[in-house]
Amino acid sequence: MYSFAILFLAACLTAFAVPAAHSQELEPRSYINIPTGLNFIVAGGAYQEGNMLLDPSLNVDDAITRAKHAAVGYLHSFGLFGKSAKIALGSAYTEFTARGQLDGVAVSREDQGFSDPVAKLSINFLGSPALDLKEFHNYHQNLVVGASLGVTAPWGEYDSDKAINIGFNRWVIRPELGLSKSLGRWIVEGSASVAFYTDNTNFNGGKTREQDPLTSLQLHAIYRIKPGKGMWVAFDATHFGGGQTSVDGVENDNKLSNFRYGATFAMPINRRNSLKFYASNGTNARRGTVYELFGMAWQYRWGGGL
Repeated sequence: MYSFAILFLAACLTAFAVPAAHSQELEPRSYINIPTGLNFIVAGGAYQEGNMLLDPSLNVDDAITRAKHAAVGYLHSFGLFGKSAKIALGSAYTEFTARGQLDGVAVSREDQGFSDPVAKLSINFLGSPALDLKEFHNYHQNLVVGASLGVTAPWGEYDSDKAINIGFNRWVIRPELGLSKSLGRWIVEGSASVAFYTDNTNFNGGKTREQDPLTSLQLHAIYRIKPGKGMWVAFDATHFGGGQTSVDGVENDNKLSNFRYGATFAMPINRRNSLKFYASNGTNARRGTVYELFGMAWQYRWGGGL
């Protein structure tokens, strides 16, 4: 039972990627099945630096930002219509310095505060029945297909007199479809999502800022280093595009088309605790989101008969 329980210690560790850039997180293992009734607390930190902003769609050129994030999240697994489901809540505290050219004028900003919180509901509707810990012992993954809905609330640190902020002062709705296929020690995952934005009606001195939807495609190749022991490594890639903005009806030339790649390593400490280390970088960026991100997270879990 000890080896079996450790299998799930890292299962949801990636549910709370630091919200440095919504719709750009690399999230391996999002659609694997886990037993119902489990609770996870995740806490971690990350460092981010590069030619980017916390909001990559801002019409700022030559942007350079350094940011430190401390993130915390909670996840609960349960059954929904007989299928495996999860609900997750997360936020981060961010400290950053940024500078760049906004419409040809030099701008800079230093600030710290909480980011916009994120809630996410996921359900696997094919190949992933709702099973308790005892029943899960006989489960073997084949093909899993699922969906999720993420909501970002405009409750983070925001100053309407500043163009560069930690919070975005708008709601974000992000539906996603994903699949996960087991191939021996490997798991191959893919997902597609679209982020929809409400208007920021108090942008940079009372202007109205609109943003087109931002699409995202992800692909992950996950290798189980020690099957049944909870140690794995993932190789991750994502492409996101769209998201052009306008301010008071005037369109900006800031449509995004970017690739990111990264890697994730997870290891158990004991049956209730595990660690994750991750890094990512940008390449072939059309505009303003070439940055490096390094981070680690600790997870504690309980419940579900553990």
